[in-house]
Amino acid sequence: MNNRNQQTARVQAPAPAEASSLTYLNVFTVEEYESNGKTQKKWTKIGAAFPHKEGLGFSIELRAFPIDGRLVVLPPDTDDGNSRNGK
Repeated sequence: MNNRNQQTARVQAPAPAEASSLTYLNVFTVEEYESNGKTQKKWTKIGAAFPHKEGLGFSIELRAFPIDGRLVVLPPDTDDGNSRNGK
């Protein structure tokens, strides 16, 4: 079956003011692991997503591929620290 024919949930586009200020999004893979009996998450930045100039959609550039196939795409942190540990 062609993916274009499948029904998919649509992500609501950001408001025009947000879209114009958005230059990229970070792409992460998140691994869960246990340490001292507690489940924790390790966030690893593996790429970036850039909005299309022509309208809706993104180009995604990855430096690695997640083992589980799951990607998390988030806007960059506003502070200097880029760590997502403990989120």
